[in-house]
Amino acid sequence: TTAFARSRARREWDALHWLAGRGFEVPIPWFVAEQRTMGFIRCAMLATAAWPGQPLDRLLPAVNHRARERILGAVEQFVERLHRTGFRDRNLDLRNLLAREDEGRIVVTKIDSPRHRIVHASERPCDRLARADWDRLYRSIDSAGLGS
Repeated sequence: TTAFARSRARREWDALHWLAGRGFEVPIPWFVAEQRTMGFIRCAMLATAAWPGQPLDRLLPAVNHRARERILGAVEQFVERLHRTGFRDRNLDLRNLLAREDEGRIVVTKIDSPRHRIVHASERPCDRLARADWDRLYRSIDSAGLGS
């Protein structure tokens, strides 16, 4: 890696703060630490509060078809909202999406976003990075055997 480049942990810290600042429910970031030698990262760590949900790669296969459709609908709304705010994840896999039920609604959050990019917010995002996010999510759903 490049000397003085932001670590994955620091980029994830940035993503969590950016999302929280726009009203997304995220695991609360407690601290990020880096150990460097001559500017190069030797070790980096991010600590967050636990988020009360389950990764979708484990949750979706364990629920019935109706619950799965409901969760996937919430995921679709979540990703659309991410994209409208200008967030492009670039790591949109089921294992990095968490969900839980809260007072009758499905709440979704995203973890592991060190490759994210911020673009101009748009009501109808259809840029290359947004399309790549959808493609990656659909591939993740298909590879889990959950595609329609």
